[in-house]
Amino acid sequence: MPEKHRHYLDSMYWLSEACEMGPNVVTLVELVMERRSFIEQNYRSIRGILSLQDKYSPKRFDAACKRAILIGEHAHNYPSIASILKHMKEREEPQSAPPPVIDYKNIWGGTYYKNNPSG
Repeated sequence: MPEKHRHYLDSMYWLSEACEMGPNVVTLVELVMERRSFIEQNYRSIRGILSLQDKYSPKRFDAACKRAILIGEHAHNYPSIASILKHMKEREEPQSAPPPVIDYKNIWGGTYYKNNPSG
């Protein structure tokens, strides 16, 4: 790799770039860096995510990163953040779905085991 491009292989370079964009961007970049055991594998992903800042305002981009963090690890990637920005979802809080209610006759539940210790 040419000498002038070697700074791209330094995690501090990517963190300093993210610092200029907002605190949620920094947090997201750190989370992406932790994803794989070899940090260098994540640099391309980080570069793609940070490139979205060219198309959107810093405020919207930071808010989209915050939403991606709240959604979870599966949203810490370029397509998810691009979709959040495209559909203006960064303004909404992510909704957590209530757990499904399981109502089957063959499920005994906790009270059965309390009353019948032998199981």
